[in-house]
Amino acid sequence: MPPHDGPYYIVFNASGGWDTTYLMDPKGVGGINRLYEEGEILTHGNHKFAPTARHKKDGLSNEDFYAEFGDELLVLNGLDYSVNNHSPCSRYMATGKLDSLAYPTFAALVAACQRAACPLSFLTFGNYSATGNLVAMSRVPYLPSLKRITNADAIDGNERAPYQEEFALARIEQALNDQRRDRALQPLLPR
Repeated sequence: MPPHDGPYYIVFNASGGWDTTYLMDPKGVGGINRLYEEGEILTHGNHKFAPTARHKKDGLSNEDFYAEFGDELLVLNGLDYSVNNHSPCSRYMATGKLDSLAYPTFAALVAACQRAACPLSFLTFGNYSATGNLVAMSRVPYLPSLKRITNADAIDGNERAPYQEEFALARIEQALNDQRRDRALQPLLPR
């Protein structure tokens, strides 16, 4: 299949001890935080965000993030789940359903609609990630593991240490393509 050109959905759940006022829920009043005051809150279109560039040590600041992606964002912020227990609240946040363990998360629904048959179409790095049996879930707890998976033709994901020489890899790919083509021509229904 050709690579997916988008759209891409990133579901970010800042749960637990995260202070969302430093991300996309700026307050700047009454000493809620120490990094900025109310008059320093930044905007990009309809989005309000905390000014974090002068405090970052590495990575993207909010200013960098909104400059690059601000026109493409839909941010749902400050949802009231009316639940005060972590486990049900995580399930409710992810699925929109409080009274069932069978409902898929929003991310699983998107993966099922976009490319359910693709390998690794639904990656999860933890938290509540039910799929409702609509798409296969791939749990990758550590980013170095993801690198190893994406470079599966090399020892420990190291591109400089391939399992096969280039000519052998080309023959393997050709054999797999031939096999796929032959299978596609075979009838799938019984007589």
